[in-house]
Amino acid sequence: MKRIFALLFCLLFTGCASMGGDSMTLSPAQLTQKEEQMVQLLTPNQGILLDFAADEQLKSLSVSIKELDGTQWVSVGGGSYGLEDSSGRIALQFDLLDEGLRTAIQTKNYFVSSNNFKPEKSDREGLAWGSTILSDSVPLEYETEIPVAIQAFTTGSFYSTGVSAYYEPEQLAERGYTKVLALTITFSTQQLT
Repeated sequence: MKRIFALLFCLLFTGCASMGGDSMTLSPAQLTQKEEQMVQLLTPNQGILLDFAADEQLKSLSVSIKELDGTQWVSVGGGSYGLEDSSGRIALQFDLLDEGLRTAIQTKNYFVSSNNFKPEKSDREGLAWGSTILSDSVPLEYETEIPVAIQAFTTGSFYSTGVSAYYEPEQLAERGYTKVLALTITFSTQQLT
């Protein structure tokens, strides 16, 4: 009887462990109306509030600003943060990505806030710009960049796009934008040294 119970326990545990992988997500934070009003009051610039849920393997995350150079993404700034918890909230505040970014990360046992990465500011005279931000929950996979915002500068028309356009840089390049920037997050099982 003990063997049957042990076998059932192992099957349940294995099933639950594999289902846990499905719950590894990055998603827009679900705020109450009062919280939403507070965010709007405190952040006049564009901002993104994201909730993340991973597993115990999560050790760090990196936030990067990338610039589209032809059809390749090139890093122009970034920061990395060590983590001790597997879930939490990320706040990213910016107006124009080429002016920098404020990052804040909160978990059960950790809080950090930094003003960081000021890429070289470009001349934007005569340029219009538009942004798109992550609006749906996405799977969290380790060592894989997840785009959370794309910002394009142009003298022409801005074509509406989703953040998934990050994975198709050729299509963004064909639109003739003067400059395209992306904001990405990478979750990692590697500890920072």
